[in-house]
Amino acid sequence: ECVEDFLICLEAHVHVRSLGVETVFWVCAYANRQHDLSSEVVADPRKTSFYRAMSLATGVLLVLDDKTEDTGPATPFSRAWCCYEESVALTDESRVAPMLLDIAAAHGGQAHLLADGLVESEAAMEDGYGVVAKMERERLFPVEILQAGISVDI
Repeated sequence: ECVEDFLICLEAHVHVRSLGVETVFWVCAYANRQHDLSSEVVADPRKTSFYRAMSLATGVLLVLDDKTEDTGPATPFSRAWCCYEESVALTDESRVAPMLLDIAAAHGGQAHLLADGLVESEAAMEDGYGVVAKMERERLFPVEILQAGISVDI
């Protein structure tokens, strides 16, 4: 995806989740040498840096790309390691607390975030208004990007 769109999505995630300046992100594309992954690709995926990083994380932020002339939409759903990461986030039973899986996409220069559950500000609202606030925030998520991921079986 476009680096600018990726950064817009990270900023939106930090804002919506009310994350502090001490928050760190492990980004596979920058953490591993993408042109020499032989040391990372092993028979047991739970022995990789992907899994080790995820075991320390609270959650996964899946950043989906928009449709361009060359790629997309939702290119990560066509990448085995990305699907592996989502699978771990959804099914890893070795964790004490379930991992969060948030999904972000930039569309028209603006980031949109689907959050796993209510975010802190929504959970603090009374009388069900948090659910309404979540629905309002998420209603603008680009449908064409969602449609591209719906058929993926991870």
